[in-house]
Amino acid sequence: MPELILKKLFEDYREGEQDPLKGGLLVSRLIDDDLNTTWVYDQFNDLAKKMRVSGDTVTFLDDLQRFGFEGALDFNDKKLSSIAYVLRHRIGIPISLAMVIIGIGNVLGFRIKGINFPGHFLLKLNDLLIDPHGLKAVQVGTETMLNNQRCFIDPNYLVEINGVKIVSRMLNNLRFIAIKENDFNKAIEYCSYQILIENVNFQLYIERASLFLNSGDKEGALKDLERAIIDAPTDAVRSRLIINRDKITRKNHIVH
Repeated sequence: MPELILKKLFEDYREGEQDPLKGGLLVSRLIDDDLNTTWVYDQFNDLAKKMRVSGDTVTFLDDLQRFGFEGALDFNDKKLSSIAYVLRHRIGIPISLAMVIIGIGNVLGFRIKGINFPGHFLLKLNDLLIDPHGLKAVQVGTETMLNNQRCFIDPNYLVEINGVKIVSRMLNNLRFIAIKENDFNKAIEYCSYQILIENVNFQLYIERASLFLNSGDKEGALKDLERAIIDAPTDAVRSRLIINRDKITRKNHIVH
């Protein structure tokens, strides 16, 4: 089990006000050991001063494009999840660009909300939906391009989320990158931070059990399966997990 160096900070975040930007900076510290949060806030202030004086969302997004911000084409670089990296290089994935937008918006007094949408992270400002990757407003109930994919913006799938869910989504991105790189220890670390801040851990225990198995830690996998069995939502799910646990007890077996 990897050491969770930032465990206390994540626990404090879970029990605190759960500000999305502070959560994004906390995740950034997992990527940037020497993250300078003062520099990050100074950048937000400087960029806000360069914005044209307007409460208009479209003008706000146009200014971000004018500053050179853009969405990355390849999401498989963990540095793109770092807010400081996005500010330095003017490029990021949707959720890290969203953190920059929120940071600048905070200075300007904007109330920007995070919106969970399947496969895409969106924002809401002044009743307008924002695609942070494309730095554009999108219309609910229409088809549009999101992250280079055509999507229908179904209002039934637009869910406002709090800071904890945003942090967990950022950690999820990092976990998938680590898995692609076969770095299962890192993937376990990211998943462990998710478990630390999420109230409902059933699915995460199953996912971490699979990671433990892939890293060769059978004992860790069995412990997580036992936790998942206790928290199983139905008897049918619990029975299936018990079968998996018994298989793993006899031999290594990937959890499905």
